[in-house]
Amino acid sequence: MFFIGSSILACIFGLIFLRIFDSGVPNTVYLLGHQAPVTGLFALTQAHLVAVFFRSHGNPEIFRQFPVRFKVVPIVLFLMIFFIPWGKVIAVFVVVWWDVYHASQQNSGLARIYDARSGRPVPQARWLEKIVHLVCYACPILAGAYLMQHVSGFEAFNNVKAFFLGQEIPKMIEYNAAIIQQVAIVIGLVT
Repeated sequence: MFFIGSSILACIFGLIFLRIFDSGVPNTVYLLGHQAPVTGLFALTQAHLVAVFFRSHGNPEIFRQFPVRFKVVPIVLFLMIFFIPWGKVIAVFVVVWWDVYHASQQNSGLARIYDARSGRPVPQARWLEKIVHLVCYACPILAGAYLMQHVSGFEAFNNVKAFFLGQEIPKMIEYNAAIIQQVAIVIGLVT
């Protein structure tokens, strides 16, 4: 019951956080050709964050091992995002690309877990394996239809009147999208 119950509890907290921090997001989006409620999608995302928060901050051993990461960094980030316009803009931009990195490293970690369970030793060049996972994850994004969606993070810079970053870089990327996509496909195939 704990396994299922914790997920349901995390979803409830996700819905609560969504209502608290709702920033005028639309009620529905189109997902795979169908209309999907944003509340449900955001609730699952928030549920994941809530579950991870309690898993990391609720583990006294890890909390003691990284006190600055768990105490100081969240407070500094929170203050920067809410009180410094550039802090919020940079956070919006970084979140888009951090997601790519984070997901690739989750894949790497899952692969390592399966290797460990099958009795394989940890590779000497683990850093190289992490880079391969990042390349294998990022290349389809750069070579596919989601390139410009990821570039949209640059638009946040328009809010602080950094128009070169907010408008010109996305235009340059869009103009050179075919080249970027071809290079990403070659790198992906070589990897």
